[in-house]
Amino acid sequence: MTTTQTRTGEPPSVSLEIASWTLSARVWVWSAVLTGVVAAMVGVVGWFHWDAPFAPTVVETVTTPTGVLAAFLSGRALAFVHCQRKRDRAMAAGTKTLSSDVSLASVVTVASYTIVGLIATGIAMPFLYEVSGSFFYLAAGIAVVATPIGFLLLLYQLTELIAADRYRRGFRVMPAAWFYVASLPWIVLAWLFLTERTALYPPIPPAVRNSTPLIWGEYLTLDAWEVAYAGLCAPTALAFVYTVRRQFEAAFRRIFGL
Repeated sequence: MTTTQTRTGEPPSVSLEIASWTLSARVWVWSAVLTGVVAAMVGVVGWFHWDAPFAPTVVETVTTPTGVLAAFLSGRALAFVHCQRKRDRAMAAGTKTLSSDVSLASVVTVASYTIVGLIATGIAMPFLYEVSGSFFYLAAGIAVVATPIGFLLLLYQLTELIAADRYRRGFRVMPAAWFYVASLPWIVLAWLFLTERTALYPPIPPAVRNSTPLIWGEYLTLDAWEVAYAGLCAPTALAFVYTVRRQFEAAFRRIFGL
């Protein structure tokens, strides 16, 4: 929205997308509140469908590490949807405006640049295989210089582009959903550290396990290094996915005159 004044005559507050979703007290408070709501709903569902006692089910949900993670991720998703609707109203009323209008070309350029740093980071991190000597120092040096800069710059540009597409160009895209996916590995990594765990063991669906000979066992092992690397790669992967998604919607709008 490009309005220079709100309906009350005051200038709109400039909103930085990455800060709005990361540092907003409203997002974190609603995440905590809705986590409790999700835990209560688990107790209600267990009571109705399996005759499980309500209070012990809720207590188990909020005290077991896996239950806390599942409830918090669900509550955080609901909080993002709620805050997105509130943000939409603020944009429509003109009380907030975007800080910048990033182009798709700049996002693709930065995403391409970050691939170099991510490859070096993958070599330096000890989750595929350990390297030593001059090759390790070269990879670590490239990773230290390229990855943090590329990660922060790309996350800033991607969130600004998605917001501008929604509020200025009329694309049917939800900024909250994209940032939620980008932040998901870091929430899981924080959970691993807080619970003093070294790995996550998500179950593998039988259909997936039986369709390929490359998977052994019923669970997939993801250690902290792999989760952290997924978090570093997330903005780059999302940038290319969003580029394809955006081009499809742009083509659809041109074809059907929307």
